[in-house]
Amino acid sequence: MRIIPRRYRFALASVASIALRPLVRRSSTFQLQRDSYRMDTEREVALLHALKSMTNAGTRFDAPLTVVNADKLAEAIDAGRGVFIATMHMVLNAFVLRHLYNIEIIPYVFANTPISILGTPHVTHMIAPTPGSVMEARRLLREGEIVVAMLDEAGADDSGRIVSFDTPVGPLRIRETLLHLAHRCGAAIFFLSSYQNDEGGITADLQPAGEAPVEEFVAFVRGHARG
Repeated sequence: MRIIPRRYRFALASVASIALRPLVRRSSTFQLQRDSYRMDTEREVALLHALKSMTNAGTRFDAPLTVVNADKLAEAIDAGRGVFIATMHMVLNAFVLRHLYNIEIIPYVFANTPISILGTPHVTHMIAPTPGSVMEARRLLREGEIVVAMLDEAGADDSGRIVSFDTPVGPLRIRETLLHLAHRCGAAIFFLSSYQNDEGGITADLQPAGEAPVEEFVAFVRGHARG
């Protein structure tokens, strides 16, 4: 793949992911991703499989990326506000990390391990889920950093911090704690959903939250659940 000019590598990976889908579908890695990402199409899961393989092999690439409301995100960053990006498990949401990298920002992501920034040799900062991680997120937001978290909850904890709701892909659950935290901190809150568009590129839909972020996020997820 490295002998292919960089500007063509994403398109080649997109075509290859379609052609090789029957083989990729049978891999254990693909099955794990398919079960974890109910809001994505099989095409998108297969594409991520190809792009992660390229990234892990050290192959750099650029994707045709459209970020909806990139100007509003830039305004919040330029104003020095903390930014909280709330999302669900959707495979192509990783491209918002690439957008931030392209503008020389490495965000903090709630995850057990650092997240690779697709098409680069770099990884994100990590907030490991621990009893103190919420306080760490509060500190970072107050310091003007960008924090990203996937809010869907697959466990059986029915505490008051869980919100359950129906969607076109079945029932989903989110933890609402970080949304309330970001709102109290005065952070700019954005909801994120990403998909492969009709032109073959990536669209990252960033929508700013209002004064009721939990209810608005639920409505946002319902409107983007089309796996």
